Amino acid sequence: MAEESGTAVYVSWPTFKNAIEHLAEGIPNQVDRTAFPGMSGGVQSQLLSGLKFLGLITADHQPTDALHDLAVPDETVRKERLKALLQERYSELFALNLVKATPQQLGARMGEAYNVSGDTKEKAIRFFLSAASYVGVELS
Repeated sequence: MAEESGTAVYVSWPTFKNAIEHLAEGIPNQVDRTAFPGMSGGVQSQLLSGLKFLGLITADHQPTDALHDLAVPDETVRKERLKALLQERYSELFALNLVKATPQQLGARMGEAYNVSGDTKEKAIRFFLSAASYVGVELS
């Protein structure tokens, strides 16, 4: 499933978290670059790619039900929903048993399963670990 959804999220975790908090104030009809005017074009591209990978927007930038479920003001609810989303979209990583997985195992699986390499893979790993930690996933 992950391969069909494109490249794993590799935008920085704070940028992603801030974007979701921003969208919790009101989701536009179309989630495109203009929804995030304060970001550089490169960061906008990374964010939109990540939102697509997570199934939060469609290929033509329409918000999905998953985005409406995630972008809510209540942080506790948001964390629960993000945790479920991470478990779904990163099932290959969760299959490693993250409490026992080594950094090398995590990196290898990230590259194989989620279409990333080099610096992008390192950014994708940082995003995943930060997001997983935020939602309370136990990590090695």
